[in-house]
Amino acid sequence: MRHLLLVLPFLLHDLLRPEVEAYNAQYRDRQPLVDPSSELIEVTQLLLTWYRLFRRSDPAKDEEDIKELKQASDRLATI
Repeated sequence: MRHLLLVLPFLLHDLLRPEVEAYNAQYRDRQPLVDPSSELIEVTQLLLTWYRLFRRSDPAKDEEDIKELKQASDRLATI
């Protein structure tokens, strides 16, 4: 799981750009699409942070870690 989360941001970078550009070129009269790669990368990085915190056993999780997890979940809710 960790290895997938580490590699995933690199795989997602500009993954949909050609399709988005082709759509925008074909349908110029419609509102243009925006490549969602950056948001997907942000979510992947957030999941990696959660994974790191949940899997960590030394040092033990403390109140600051719980606060960081709550802030991360709040950030995810605003994406």
